[in-house]
Parts: sequence; C-alpha cells; structure tokens
Amino acid sequence: MPSTQTDSVSSSLLSRTSAVQIDTSEDNQAEFRRAFENAAIGMSLNELDGSFLQVNRALCGMLGYTPNELLRRSFPDLTPADHAELDHILRLRFESGEIDHADFEKELVHKKGHRIWVRITAAMLPDADGWPLHFIAQVQNISAQKQAFAVLQKAQDELRVRAHDTLVRLAAVVESSSSAIYSADLDGEVLTWNAGAERLFGYTANEMIGSSLFVTVPADRRHEVRSWLERVRRGERWELPETVRLKKDGAAVDVRISIAPINDADGSVVAACAIIDDITERKHLEKQFLQAQKMEAIGQLAGGVAHDFNNLLTVISGYSQMLLRSETLDPASENMIREIHKAGERAASLTHKLLAFSRNQVLKPRVVNINDAVIDSEAMLRRLIGENIVLKTYMDPALEEVNVDLSQIDHVLMNLAINARDAMPSGGRLILRTSNIRLTDAYCRVRPGTTPGAYVMLSVTDTGDGMDEETKSHIFEPFFTTKGPAKGTGLGLAMVHGFIEQSNGHIDVHSEMGKGTTFRLYLPTATSRQVSPIFEYAQDVNDLPAGCETILLVEDDNDVRRLAASVLRGCGYNVLESCNGRQAVGVAQSMSMIDLLITDVVMPQISGRELAEQLTKAIPEMKLLYVSGYTDDDVIRHGVMRSSINFLQKPYSPASLAQSVRNILDKDRRAENADGRCEELTLKLRALDSVS
Repeated sequence: MPSTQTDSVSSSLLSRTSAVQIDTSEDNQAEFRRAFENAAIGMSLNELDGSFLQVNRALCGMLGYTPNELLRRSFPDLTPADHAELDHILRLRFESGEIDHADFEKELVHKKGHRIWVRITAAMLPDADGWPLHFIAQVQNISAQKQAFAVLQKAQDELRVRAHDTLVRLAAVVESSSSAIYSADLDGEVLTWNAGAERLFGYTANEMIGSSLFVTVPADRRHEVRSWLERVRRGERWELPETVRLKKDGAAVDVRISIAPINDADGSVVAACAIIDDITERKHLEKQFLQAQKMEAIGQLAGGVAHDFNNLLTVISGYSQMLLRSETLDPASENMIREIHKAGERAASLTHKLLAFSRNQVLKPRVVNINDAVIDSEAMLRRLIGENIVLKTYMDPALEEVNVDLSQIDHVLMNLAINARDAMPSGGRLILRTSNIRLTDAYCRVRPGTTPGAYVMLSVTDTGDGMDEETKSHIFEPFFTTKGPAKGTGLGLAMVHGFIEQSNGHIDVHSEMGKGTTFRLYLPTATSRQVSPIFEYAQDVNDLPAGCETILLVEDDNDVRRLAASVLRGCGYNVLESCNGRQAVGVAQSMSMIDLLITDVVMPQISGRELAEQLTKAIPEMKLLYVSGYTDDDVIRHGVMRSSINFLQKPYSPASLAQSVRNILDKDRRAENADGRCEELTLKLRALDSVS
C-alpha cells in the first residue's frame, strides 16, 4: 500500500478511536469495529505488554493465525530474539509517557515458522485520566520490498536491465561509492542521496530527499542544471568535465558531473541520475604540475643560456685579468680593463643565479648544522634589513644536521631577508626559526616532488604587506618582480627555489595580504652525523703556480681553449690542445706520457666523462680535471660534486685554473712527502728508544 494511503487509513482509524473514547454510543462503537475489521492493512488493539486484545482479518492473514489464536498471543511472542530488545524499549517509552506513537520496522514470525518483515505504526490510547492504557497498531507486510531490495543489491553489476530495476539497483550500489550519487525528478527534486553525496555536500539524505537540488548550485551555474534536465528529458546522457557546486556551509567545490536518464517500465524518462566527483585535489595537482613544467622549461632555457654565457665570460674575465698583470699598462687603459673585469664579474654573478634557478649549479655539500649558518649570518642580516626591522631567531638546540652547500644557505638567507625588508618599508619583524620536522605521506601526496621523511625546517617570517594568490603563484619564476624598474632582477627567489630543489628539499610559502609572509624551507636530514667545519681555505692567487708537466686540454669552445692554453703555457706547462673528444683520443695515442687531462664535461660526439674513461685505461696514472659551465652529465650527478672528482666551474680565472692544476698535480706528491717525513720520524724515535 502506498505510504500516503497508509497514512490516511492510520489517521482515520486513530481519529475514530478517539471519538469512541469520547462517545461510547453503540453506533460509534459499531462504526469503529467496521473500520477496524475492513482495513486493508493489519490492525490490532494491544495491551502495553503487546498482548492482542483485538485483531482484524488482514493481520490474521498476514501472520497465518486465526483471530482466536492471535488473541492468545502477543507481539513479543511473535518477535524473533534478535528483535526483542526493540519491543522492550518501546514498551518502556510508552509506559513512561515519553512517546505516544512510534513508527518502525521489524521481523515477525509467521505461524509456519518463516519470518516476515513488517512496518508497524503504533499509537498510545490513554485512559480517562490520560495514563497509557492500550495501543493500537497498524501492521504492513513489507517482506516483498525487502526481498526485492536484497535481490537487486546482488545484481548491481548488470547494466542492461529495465529502468525501474536500474533505479533500485543504484540505491544498492551508491552507498559504498566514494562518488556523490543522487537521483532527481525532471523538476530537480531530489529522490535519492547517497553517503558520498552526504560527505561531499554536507547535507544528509533526510535533508535533501524531497528538496530541490538547486540548493547545491551557485546562482551563476543554475543554467547548467536547467540545460541538463532538458537533455535528460530527451533521453540524452551528458557530462560536465568541470564545474562548481556549493556545500552546506556555502563553500564552493570543483566537481565533475556525469548525468544519465532513468526510464520507467514503458521506456519513458522519469528521472535523472547524477554521479559527482570532487576534483579539487586533481585541479590542485594539475596546477602544480603545469607550474613545474613551466619552471622546468624556463630552467632548461636559463641553464643553456648560462652555459654559453659562461664560456664568453671565461674569455672576457680571463684576458682582462691577464692584461691587468701587465706592467706596461698606462693608468687610463688599466682603469678601462678593470671596468671590463668588473662587468664580467657582475655577469658571472647573474649566470650563477640562472644556474641556481635551473638546478644546474655545482654544489659542494657538507654535513652542517643550520643553526650555525643562522648565527654566522645574523650580523650581516641586521645590517641588511636596517634598524627599523627587528630580527628575532628561535633555534632548536637539538636540530639535526643536513648535507648542503653552506655558501648557498647564506645566499638563501640574504635573498629572503631582502624580500622581507622590501615588504616592510615602515619597519616590522623578521623571524628566523629552525626545527626538526617529519613530512607525512598526506602532506607529500598533494605536493608533487616531495618525499616523506625527516627534515630540518628553516622558516623566514616577516610582518610585511603579504602577497595575493596571483603574485604567490609567480614568485619563483625568474625575472618576476613586483619591485619596479631598477630595483631587482627577479632572480633572488628563483635562486632560492632552485637551490632547495637541487638539495632534494622543498619550499612552502604562506602569505596573507596585510599580515605578512612565511617561507618554510625543508632540507632532508643528513645520513652522516659528522659535522663538517664551516670554513674554507683561502687561495693565494698573487702569483700563478708554475710547472713543466704535460697537459692535454680538451675544450670545444675555441676562445676558451685558447685562453686556457695561453695561461698554462705561461706557467711553463707543455699543453696539447684538442677541440673534441675524438681528436683528443688521437693526440693521446701519439704521446707516451700525459700528466693531466683537462676536459669540458659537455661536448659533442664524446662527453668529457666518456673521454676520461677511455684515456685512463691507456694511461692509468693520468690525473683528471673536469671543467663546465653547468652540470648536465653523470660526472656530477644532479649538480652535486662527488668528493673524488676534480672540478672547475666556469667562468674561471687564470689564477683559479693555474692553482687547480698545480693542486691536482701535487696532490699525490704531498702525500708521498708526508709519508717520507713520517718514516723519517719513526726511525728517529726508534733510535732514541735504543739509546735509552
């Protein structure tokens, strides 16, 4: 029986029951009995303990008992043990007056022993003083519906079935789906609403069923719904790859929607089914991926430009330094050459930033404590930011070590401090913090390129103007700046980003307009716990060290090769020149001895690494010096120099080239001399022991 008809019968009977209590005339009692007996659904009058006082034919037929048999029984007698608790609770609530009616589903045992599902609507009947006396119950057999629902749940994978079966089957499928699934009639009134829809939108099924689905649609998107309802009426399927819907709290959510018509048994379209997926995370990842692709493309371009530019700068700076060593220069010429050299140095600094952004700079990592770097930089940072900005540092005393290039940490702090200073023209606070932190799988899942694990965090916070989302999305792009003309190159943050990425770290930015900005730098903790000292040996370049060894110089850039050969010959070396790897192999085969191979890393035909591998097989005692303007070879993996490799970064000066060559050639000699001195000292100690 439809629920509306059932409710009508119930309302009619209850009203008549009330009338009987007020007017106990014989006519009214007869009218009540006729309505009771002839009701199309099961009816009973019961004691509060469930004992039957009166039953109608429909209830007897439903349960298989005669009226007399039922009148000797009660609802608890017909209730399976696993449903008994419900009867007990309802009785207590009726007797206490807590409720005066109830509507519930349960199982009853048929006379033949099988169970049937029923829906019971019970109403309490008070005595003249208002105390609970009896209750009247209407009982509807819903076993067929229950059985049909169970069968349809098992058949949820059958796709080509009649429209009514499809609609029922969806009810079984959708509850376990992670997608939001609902059905609506052709006017947009919600018919079903699954658990996924509850999670996505925040509305419960009770709130949405019978309501308009337009409550989840922004005003400027409602035309979409009207459009797909029209399509559904024509029997069409439709998909919205990307749109926006509203949650209960008013928040917008990006979704993908697939819509299909639902047909009745005659094939007529009666409703629509919508499957909705939250694509917010996917869109976020796509945006990050596109940004990463753009940064990678710009980085490759920047690295290539820097590489070629470094060759030019090597020549410019090298020859200008050699000219400055001349004693015959007049003052005017010397000043002009010095300006050329200074311009070359500034250009070299620019290419260094480009290489840092493109993650092609050569790093010299060591195990260090970031706290030491912050402490050593404090004085410099205070001078940099000015007196109207207060610098505060909060450092974790138990901070783990990291394996990084310390000089680059100084550059990072300086660049972030400069940006913070420019964001606080009226003064403010600059706060540096260090701490140990573990990045979780959940954190890394939405940040491509990050790896879960233990990290050291260095955060730099200012109380300045902050950034909007548009600005924040571009801050790591090279040459992007908001400072105006002649106030910045736009490479500072690009360099920071490149260095952190090259160091296998991660950088995160949080900013609010008018509140300030925080940069969080995450660097993986070092596997080794031996902290390297924070200092470097100074290099004396007043005089170029000389030698007489034979050097094979392989460089594909003619100008750079001529400069290097000139410097080395000026130092007394025998220099053999080659413009590529194949030519170098031929030169080496004609020589009985080569003391040192100097080769560019990236060359056509044969790379520097491949050339070195070939030649060292024939000349094992030959030493190696790799030279490059950037790192795109297995010799220097990911820009991190292995300790066993001799490497000279372009642009280099004549002094650095000469000093590097001499250091490499003398390395084993110094070790031999040290061994000799140790042996001599040992002999002297033994002599003293024998005397004593």
